[in-house]
Amino acid sequence: MSKLLDKLRDRWRKARVSPVSLAVRRENLTYLSLTKLRNIEQALQKIDADGVDGDCLEAGVALGGSA
Repeated sequence: MSKLLDKLRDRWRKARVSPVSLAVRRENLTYLSLTKLRNIEQALQKIDADGVDGDCLEAGVALGGSA
């Protein structure tokens, strides 16, 4: 039963992130989890929706997470 739940959770997480985030994970270009990638996506969407001027940069620090 736990394997089924794990598969369902994985599909649910994948459905919540963009194709770009999935590709980044598939190509092993990040150590971030799908949940953390989704958090970054949501923050960027809010910045965009709020009309904040300027640029955003996500500067990963390898196994240290996201900066």
